[in-house]
Amino acid sequence: MKYLKSSKFLIGLLALSIALGPYARVVAQTPKGAVDPGRRAVFRQNLEEARGGSVKAMTEVGWSYFDGDGTIKSNSEALRWWNQASAMGDLDARNGLGVYLVREPGAGNAEKGVDIFKELAEKKYAPAMRNLGACYEEGRGIEKNLTQALTWYTKAADAGNAPAMLRVGWYYHEGISVKKDAARAFGYFEKAAKAGLIEAADTVGQCHEFGDGTKIDLNKARVCYEKSVEAKYPPAYRNLGRLYLYGSGVTADSTRAFKLFREAMNLNYGQVGYELGYCLERGLGTQQDVISAQMAYLTGQQSGDARCELALARIKPACDLIYDARYRKLKEESEREAKIAMERQLASARAAQAKEDREREEPRMMGKFIMGVVGEALRAGAASSAAADNLDHAGDNSEKCMACGGTGSTPQQRKNYVSGEMETLWLDCAACRGTGRVSN
Repeated sequence: MKYLKSSKFLIGLLALSIALGPYARVVAQTPKGAVDPGRRAVFRQNLEEARGGSVKAMTEVGWSYFDGDGTIKSNSEALRWWNQASAMGDLDARNGLGVYLVREPGAGNAEKGVDIFKELAEKKYAPAMRNLGACYEEGRGIEKNLTQALTWYTKAADAGNAPAMLRVGWYYHEGISVKKDAARAFGYFEKAAKAGLIEAADTVGQCHEFGDGTKIDLNKARVCYEKSVEAKYPPAYRNLGRLYLYGSGVTADSTRAFKLFREAMNLNYGQVGYELGYCLERGLGTQQDVISAQMAYLTGQQSGDARCELALARIKPACDLIYDARYRKLKEESEREAKIAMERQLASARAAQAKEDREREEPRMMGKFIMGVVGEALRAGAASSAAADNLDHAGDNSEKCMACGGTGSTPQQRKNYVSGEMETLWLDCAACRGTGRVSN
């Protein structure tokens, strides 16, 4: 079985199911740092009811703060609500206090947490039995003992705890403290899936896909994966996408496969890096993009997928060519932009110099213009003065009237029609008064 028998894949699923949480709750996967709007609404509703005195709501609010489910993670707030509900007799809240003591590094008293689990296990409280089994498995607050771990997991499973059913299934599948029994393991996986555990539904899908503990049934595998995808369980996106990529039990659809791989990556599931990179490298369901494929393979490599290391070596030459071409293009663009910028600077400098020259020349031109106007005015005044002086001089040096011989100071030119020549008469001639005739 390709994925169930992969040690790295198994370790990943073990980590998911071992975590000491509230009944190993499945919190909706959202991008790191984000809060799912739907879960936020649930948290606010529980918070309102807790403030109204609901013990169950108090416990739920405590788990929300502890897991960062619908709100910001806060251990202090989780402990405050759990202590309040535990004092009112709520076993789930008491179990939460035990989980905090065992799981949180800063709590510093795992032994006390184990004591709480033992106390609740005596009361047949299934989640505490399961958590006690996990403590024996990991050696937290108690000496490691896998046989005791299986014992308590089995008791919790028999009491209806779905995460414990999944753990017992893995013990039988891997032969941990018990003889390997794939069929019995599948039975526990299926019980956990029917109890609503999403991880188990995905695991059952893999059993159906590869015929591990049951017959191969690709249609059932698809149904299990789709159910897990609806619950936003990241590994199921990869598994369902793989069916569509290779046409296993379904019509091959690389576009749908690529979308499923991409959604898994968006849910921070780096293990899908190989499948996503494979599609990008070959242009399956999307445009071919070896650079993006390289990024996907790197993510998968960081998640421990050895296939990604080989893929990275395979596409390195193509990526190097693209990087070189991009570098040359960027260099050319940079040089072209630098040239354009230099030309703009020179043009700006020339414009500034021209403006400065104009500003410096304008006063000189204005002065020249004014001097010209003043010169014209002076010359006109001088001419007018000279004319006046001539008239005054003519009055002072009276000449005889050519017509009558009289004298005057105001000349008048007149044509003599007898001789045809111009002659000067004097308008103020005392004898003829400018007529040229003397009256008797």
